[in-house]
Amino acid sequence: MKNWTTVNIPQRDKGLALITGSTEGVGFEDALALSSAGWNVIMMGRNAEKGSESIVKIHKINPKAKVSFEKIDLAYLSSIKDFDSRFK
Repeated sequence: MKNWTTVNIPQRDKGLALITGSTEGVGFEDALALSSAGWNVIMMGRNAEKGSESIVKIHKINPKAKVSFEKIDLAYLSSIKDFDSRFK
């Protein structure tokens, strides 16, 4: 789609997005854009402190954002299984 911007993200009051690597860079921008469009965003990464800082940044921009953070290390199957158990 030519000239696509975040304005084109569909509004999803009940949508859910799981985003890995979401504490910086493109992952953070994805979390910000989706949460600004009303999505419930679960930010995922290895560093809980960075996760908390990222949530604060998003809430400064959009106080109504529905964001949370889950610690996960995709290099370890046990970490993925732990997240799966919490998520269910």
